Amino acid sequence: MLNKNKKIILQIDHIESLDFASDSTMLIASEFQQRGYEVYYLHPTDLVWQQNSLYAQATAIKISQSRYTKLSPSNLISLQDFAVVLIRQNPPFNQQYLTTTHLLETLPNCYFMNHPEALRNVAEKLSILNFPEYIPQTMVCHSLEQAQSFITHNKICVAKSLYGFGGNEVIKINKDNKKTIHNLTAMFAKHGFLMLQEYLPDVSEFGDKRVIIIAGKVIGAIQRIPRDGDFRANSILGGTLHATHLTISEKKMSIKIARFIHKKNILLAGIDLLNEKLLEINVTSPTCLVALNKLTKINCEKVIVDHIEKKLKGDILSK
Repeated sequence: MLNKNKKIILQIDHIESLDFASDSTMLIASEFQQRGYEVYYLHPTDLVWQQNSLYAQATAIKISQSRYTKLSPSNLISLQDFAVVLIRQNPPFNQQYLTTTHLLETLPNCYFMNHPEALRNVAEKLSILNFPEYIPQTMVCHSLEQAQSFITHNKICVAKSLYGFGGNEVIKINKDNKKTIHNLTAMFAKHGFLMLQEYLPDVSEFGDKRVIIIAGKVIGAIQRIPRDGDFRANSILGGTLHATHLTISEKKMSIKIARFIHKKNILLAGIDLLNEKLLEINVTSPTCLVALNKLTKINCEKVIVDHIEKKLKGDILSK
């Protein structure tokens, strides 16, 4: 039976680093607060498993417009008292992140967004390999020789670490650049396996499209344009956000991916499309909800909380 207490807790990165005016997590938390829920937060390193139960050094807060107020000092409290846990810290999806998913999964009676098991099973870069018909030319390897062969064939490529975020450690590689071998060697040494993809030049002028998926349905999309001199469209790197629409092909693709991730127990996801090709499936902490709300008549936070409350009232476990 699900916990019916009207209490939620956010597992996030350091709260002081969040921009409350544009942060998707706080948008969702504010909606819960308006519906009478108490809101707490914890940082991943605050988790403590002891005496056969999971605890956290957590803090109660009140959210108002673009700021928050602490309602209590940080205290060690049992997480079994919470109805909902929003897992919203950013990658890298490293050993620490993996450990938190195992710890949180010991909680028997709460609803997760997104579920810890799902976060382990849907790798943001690698999950696109389930859709070979939609992706650009792609290679995943741990071999400099294999990577060089791919780059020689495609001339210009993008190399990505598999478990980063926000455009970090994503570089463009030109086969004629003398630094190519050095850059790749350094990335292989640091990350092991890498993903290489053909470079799609339209990204510099037209950017990519972030499609928001909630509970297995395509909710809307925005266009992300890179800043001058960059090919990465992430807003955290200076990309700008604009209204857009999906082509017939993009809608078909997005619906198929939405059904796939819904079966994997992912409530909220953001997929990235470029030239009607799939680049990434974001599940750890998808953003752009505030921007989508502003550019459309959608209220993403209401769709999310409506869905979760339906689950809570119906006693349907998220796993």
